[in-house]
Amino acid sequence: ALIVELGQAELHPKHAYTNAQDYRITGTYARLGLDFYMVSQPKSSIYLGLRYAQSQLEDQGTWRMASALYPAHEESFGPGVNVPPGQKCCWVRRPK
Repeated sequence: ALIVELGQAELHPKHAYTNAQDYRITGTYARLGLDFYMVSQPKSSIYLGLRYAQSQLEDQGTWRMASALYPAHEESFGPGVNVPPGQKCCWVRRPK
């Protein structure tokens, strides 16, 4: 049997990180495979399967660090956030 699975998701977990604000993660996945049924009965079956899978995800958000000893600091991260030419993604400081 030919097996094809496709999916996508976008999550906004509120408490993923203690100091993160507006954290979001999005992604897609795909799996393609074959199942070879060796024994198939009404109550049980035995099969051998093979799968190839690929996924892609991006996360972005803002985190804030506060301390009694140092001034508060805030940075954004994710794709397209002040990314220098030639780089895909990085952690950068937000310009003041």
